[in-house]
Amino acid sequence: MTIIDFESRKRALQEKRGIEVNESLNQQEDIFLEDDFSDDDYQGFFLSGYASEYSYVYELEMELVGSNLKKEELAASGKEALKIFGGVKESISRKVLVTGHTLLWQLHYIIQQAFGWSNSHLHRFSLPEESFKKITKDSPKTWGELCGIIFRYPFGDEEDLYWYDYGYRRNRSLRSWFREKYTTEEEYAGEGDHYISNQKAVRDLFNNVQTLKLFGGKQVELSKASITDLQRGAGFDENINSILTRLPIGEIFTTSKRVPKYPSWRKGMKELVKDILAMNGKEANRELAMFERCIDAGEKLMEKYCDEDGEFKEGVPRKLQEELKEELEKAKEAVEFRQMLLEAFNVMVNAFTDTLVYHYDYGDDWQVRITCKNVYIGGEVEDSEQPMFIDAEEVEVEPKLYDAVHKVSTDKAPLCITCDGVKVFDNIGGVEGFCEFLREYNSDDPIVLADAKEIVEDVKWKDRVPNPKTLL
Repeated sequence: MTIIDFESRKRALQEKRGIEVNESLNQQEDIFLEDDFSDDDYQGFFLSGYASEYSYVYELEMELVGSNLKKEELAASGKEALKIFGGVKESISRKVLVTGHTLLWQLHYIIQQAFGWSNSHLHRFSLPEESFKKITKDSPKTWGELCGIIFRYPFGDEEDLYWYDYGYRRNRSLRSWFREKYTTEEEYAGEGDHYISNQKAVRDLFNNVQTLKLFGGKQVELSKASITDLQRGAGFDENINSILTRLPIGEIFTTSKRVPKYPSWRKGMKELVKDILAMNGKEANRELAMFERCIDAGEKLMEKYCDEDGEFKEGVPRKLQEELKEELEKAKEAVEFRQMLLEAFNVMVNAFTDTLVYHYDYGDDWQVRITCKNVYIGGEVEDSEQPMFIDAEEVEVEPKLYDAVHKVSTDKAPLCITCDGVKVFDNIGGVEGFCEFLREYNSDDPIVLADAKEIVEDVKWKDRVPNPKTLL
């Protein structure tokens, strides 16, 4: 097997990205001094601040959809239950500070802990429907071009989709496991989020499907289809609007005043993709195929000669074991090199939205609307030991928020700054079911009360608003 020098390739990519980020950071200094923010200035704006000593800090508001007392989504009785028994002033919501380096799959664990869930159901992140239609132009072709950049092709492999969930041991605290997930650095270890993997799936789709068959016998050409047609005809459902979880917060979120005009945003991303493809040469497909053949050969050997624990089966001669070890080591090495090659083609994304929606437990249909309220950027101040932080409007951070922003920027760990409402928990029937539970938990009927208390005995739910400082 030919060994390719991927370390030098990876270093070249990092150096190139370092130059891009430094340039974008320099541009941002100028942008903050301008009154008008043009679309041309947008490229690179509000990246994570990789090259900065002080990480960019993103203020995210997370609201449980359907729990807002001022909106009509919930019946009056439900609002009353939330207000009287759930400690809700406006809605069940939390406001958190995170660095731009925080990956989206790590934000999943922050949300789980912040709202009281136990990570026992499927989940995904999506764009609000209006934003999704705008950024894709309601076109399967445009959606396909963005697969691997911001969207994840609906592969359907849950083991790969939730790779980060593995490794939990039941003899440890779920809370501490969550914290470990979002406070320690861990690179993306799946395959379905990579640009090359997504684009291969998109090519296969467009090469093999010319006509979509819809309900009632209706047919539509793929080239003329809408996103809804593609969803129904290809069986993608809502998963067609799933955001890549390998993306860092800094490459996703910006403030509402900085959300780009999508035509020029798409044009800019095409240029970045073009540069990455050119930089990594024309031999990538051949190299990938070589690694895949080696990996496939190793898997076949494992299946034939090894048990479920990866140990050689009884009866395999020692001499053959030595030969197999060498081949299996090659396959292991091929997995690592293939992963590095896939990573090399992932483009750095320019932030594209101020809002995402987090979906959890498709049966209970929990949804959390995540909105970027502000971005704080730190820098050294002459003759001062403390840095200065300014927000998206070039205003210095107010004193009561300064310590929190400074702490997150330097410690790199998330911090909750406000909490409204008690925590919820799994398998209670969504917002309406939770409201019904609150009424029962506070019932004067001892039988009803006893049943309600039995429900929360295992989940250790508490009927008080959590302390923001200790929530995460």
